[in-house]
Amino acid sequence: MNQKQDISLFDMKRLLIGDTPWSFLLEVAVRGIVIYVALLVTIRFMGKRVAGQLSLSELAIMVTLGAAIGIPMEVADRGLLPALVVLLVAIIYQRGIGVLSFKRRGVEMLTQGDMITLMGDGVMDLRAMRKTGVSRERLYAALRGDKIIHLGQVERVYMETSGSFSVYRRSQPSPGLQIVPRTHPNVREEQALLACESCGNVRRREEVEEEGGRSACPRCRQRKWQRAVSGDEPAS
Repeated sequence: MNQKQDISLFDMKRLLIGDTPWSFLLEVAVRGIVIYVALLVTIRFMGKRVAGQLSLSELAIMVTLGAAIGIPMEVADRGLLPALVVLLVAIIYQRGIGVLSFKRRGVEMLTQGDMITLMGDGVMDLRAMRKTGVSRERLYAALRGDKIIHLGQVERVYMETSGSFSVYRRSQPSPGLQIVPRTHPNVREEQALLACESCGNVRRREEVEEEGGRSACPRCRQRKWQRAVSGDEPAS
């Protein structure tokens, strides 16, 4: 029968290191050094790409490594060898997937996915954005980071397998949906053009306005419109 252990709120030794002796702190330091060196070697053998943007398979591996090395570093009755075996398996798996992905496109598609087009010719692909879970504001933030002030400046936006965005500008921008504040100095409103607030589709005012309100956008069927804008952010 287990005996009940008295719990003291001010038992500092129990709060700091639990039931282990103070000398275990030195062992934790040694364990940490061993795991750190082993993890460094593991990432080195996985390739330079792991240190950059992670694909889905690489992210899964990193989460697995984090779970594997945590307990052996802190628990006295757990050895380091199981964690080192997990690191070795991760190396073999990552190297194997890399070789198979190079030889077979299907393996690469299965483990890493494919890029997705989120925008084309100044209009958002709402179905693709819904599929990938990308909100409008997240896309706008990425575009503003590339000094885009309205969607008419954008030719294509791709979402890479790592989750990053690749933005291609139009050589000749056209009016589009504004994504910066109205007070932005380089924005000029187009009186004759309206932009759909939902997808960015631009139409002439007379095509949108009808008796009793505004017609639905032919692309996304939403009825919220605002004046399209033109202008460009000067190169820095």
